[in-house]
Amino acid sequence: MIDPSQPILNGASNFKTCHVVTAGKDAIKIVPTLTAVAAGTMLFLVINGIFIFMIYGGLQILMESDNDLLGCSFIFIGIFMVWGFSKFKLLTQEVVKLDRVEDKYYRYSMWRPKKIIDQGRLSDFTEVQILKKTVRTHNTNRSVEFTSYEVNLCGHKSGHINIIDHGVKKEIVGDATKISSFINVPVTMVNV
Repeated sequence: MIDPSQPILNGASNFKTCHVVTAGKDAIKIVPTLTAVAAGTMLFLVINGIFIFMIYGGLQILMESDNDLLGCSFIFIGIFMVWGFSKFKLLTQEVVKLDRVEDKYYRYSMWRPKKIIDQGRLSDFTEVQILKKTVRTHNTNRSVEFTSYEVNLCGHKSGHINIIDHGVKKEIVGDATKISSFINVPVTMVNV
């Protein structure tokens, strides 16, 4: 079982990636913000634009030369990379639904709502946890460090699951409070 005082996710963002919305009197959803959807879409287009150009180049090689192996290689690698990069979390845009009537939580893709990624019973959770973490990014020129927060649902038997992760403390506390009131469990803060 994962140590509840340790972050679930390694990565994070320093902007608000999701927010809590009401979905009827007995359900709430944690949905991506417009900023997160736009950032994910732009990242998808920029990264995959390179690989789509590879596919295009492979088609050009097939049509204009006798080098079928090189053309097919470009096409295959381009398609594989587009598929691979579409699996990144920022690109998947997950939604979490908490439903009191069904006593369930569901995690599903915003783009494929009928495909459930994860689910469980709400009554298994005993607290809503806010966990502060320091994220360090490294590149060739400099290292950047920022504070991010996780909102996790925690329980004795169920372990804990992450439902929100971003760097805006005021919004994190507000969303955690809404969720704790909704499922009638306390909020606990770790390292905050």
